[in-house]
Amino acid sequence: HIGMIKSVRVFQRMLQLADVTYLNGLYNHALQPRGVPQEEYTVKGIGLNGGIRSPSGDFAHVESQLGVVVYGRFLRSREYRCAFEMAGMKAFSDPAIFPCLGGVSFCDYLICTPPAWDGGFSQTTMTVVRGDTVLWQRVCFLAACGFVAANARGDTVEPAWMYRKSGVSGNMQVRTGLDGTVSKFHFTVDSALFRFDAQLEELLNVHDFHIDEIRAPFVTSLATTRNATVDMDINFGAYGRQVCTDGPKAGRYCTYANERSVCPNATCSHNNFHAVGASHAAYFRAFGEDYVVFANFWNGGTSDVNSNLMRLLPDGTEVAASFVQEVPTQGARKWEYVQVGASSFIALAQFRGPSK
Repeated sequence: HIGMIKSVRVFQRMLQLADVTYLNGLYNHALQPRGVPQEEYTVKGIGLNGGIRSPSGDFAHVESQLGVVVYGRFLRSREYRCAFEMAGMKAFSDPAIFPCLGGVSFCDYLICTPPAWDGGFSQTTMTVVRGDTVLWQRVCFLAACGFVAANARGDTVEPAWMYRKSGVSGNMQVRTGLDGTVSKFHFTVDSALFRFDAQLEELLNVHDFHIDEIRAPFVTSLATTRNATVDMDINFGAYGRQVCTDGPKAGRYCTYANERSVCPNATCSHNNFHAVGASHAAYFRAFGEDYVVFANFWNGGTSDVNSNLMRLLPDGTEVAASFVQEVPTQGARKWEYVQVGASSFIALAQFRGPSK
């Protein structure tokens, strides 16, 4: 907060003028004559009610070069970077792109390209920095972000924004605990299937179990007269969520059930988070079919991550994989296929919780 806030107190009663004067007197000798930087903050929009998401995408491959849009008010005379940090490891983007129009002092959004990340599969915190200063980040309470104003709230309002006060009919209140601090940003790595070429004595990659970013042309959904048109592809991926893959609604949350209404002239992305921080992959053949099961140990933030069973299908000299089942696991370490008589089993060793 750049030293703007000296003290915060919560009271269970209404304050009188004398109370405010007394509290101000406790600290005013230490206050600096400096205004709050209204033109320097980031905005975190979480895509509710069809509103914008900021950042536009919240995961990328460790070597991705796909830009991420962050909304806010950014002085065109300053240089900003996006910073990504986890457990003492920190990396910065190159200076952000400013698509400002001429004659304006600030822009409504900037575009960062995530840096190459050396920490492997990771969940980082993403911030916007100006030099050594970390900009304020807040939940976006604009209608363009999907926020519903108090006078427009009713019984059908998006429930993630509100809750109904117990025992009071029709009284909808803003839900507390909304995440208004840093954004989570995942860096991902690929797992792969290789074929051994005996003649070349070489392993050849035949299939990547990768987590696809959603790449789409940037179309701003926040009305602005301060930004120029941007002709470039942007990262609209949502970690662990399905989104519209392209078109004017790219990046909007969707499901297969509402695909046609939410994603006009586009599709809802497949949830391909199958090999997530995998520690082991086991192949087995059963009932004439080929399978591989991943032991997903860590998703960058927690070991409570499900593991996945995939069916392998020949595709010329390559191999295609189709999702079969998701299994709840906690820090899965290894699967072992076992056949006892005519019955097939697969044992799981996991780091947390019971092995099975």
